[in-house]
Amino acid sequence: MPIRRYGQHFLTDKTIIDKIVEGSGVTKNDAVLEIGPGRGILTRALASAAKRVVTVEIDRRLHALLEKEGLPENVELMRGSVLDLDAHALEEKLGTDWKLVANLPYEITSKTLETFLPMRSATGKGPTSLTLMLQKEVGERVTAQPGDMNRLAIFCGYYSEPNVLFTVPAGAFSPPPKVQSCVVRFDIKPSVALDGRQEQQFFKLIALGFSEKRRQLKNTLRSMLGDDASALLVSAGISPEARPEEVPPQKWITLAQKM
Repeated sequence: MPIRRYGQHFLTDKTIIDKIVEGSGVTKNDAVLEIGPGRGILTRALASAAKRVVTVEIDRRLHALLEKEGLPENVELMRGSVLDLDAHALEEKLGTDWKLVANLPYEITSKTLETFLPMRSATGKGPTSLTLMLQKEVGERVTAQPGDMNRLAIFCGYYSEPNVLFTVPAGAFSPPPKVQSCVVRFDIKPSVALDGRQEQQFFKLIALGFSEKRRQLKNTLRSMLGDDASALLVSAGISPEARPEEVPPQKWITLAQKM
């Protein structure tokens, strides 16, 4: 029986499983981190495609079930929260380059993205890609284009190139979720555009800019940019009258560089 607090919806459709593994780009040279193996159907498919799989299950019952049933020899099963593992612990398990693939519990989507997308730029080690099952609405948000931009899309776009691979019908899960789902692959950028101080400014600008979405940026950002707000916006290629959802990530980056 799924436990509601863990947001468990077990993926049962073998065709979808195969599409996830193929879309992730996992090869026999890859180490893979999986979050929430559940009953192990995706785990076993990843084990067939990858060199090594480390899979982390928080549910004591499912962990015991997988231990009892057994997993392929190239799979290491851990119990606990994957969010408690730091970059050093993951490096010991997986090496310096690895892929993350997961039928993600939707309740930890934001925290997972916040934890794993910046890891490589911060440490020089970590995931080269994330292939995640997300709510379709979240998939649309992280791949939004100018005119419909949001803080999450800019955050994800700063660290990665996100692309929706395909949608997943509710009937592919047991029990079926009440929301539509999709699989998104985030290819981590080899480097980020800003240094430490500029990056801090960048995220402060984003937070302030989206704090009052209906206001023009020349007014919203005045408290941070001062009386030169309009001139700085123009120098970054941004109309002072623009609203935050209209501005692509690269222009926010340019604005941070000019501060």
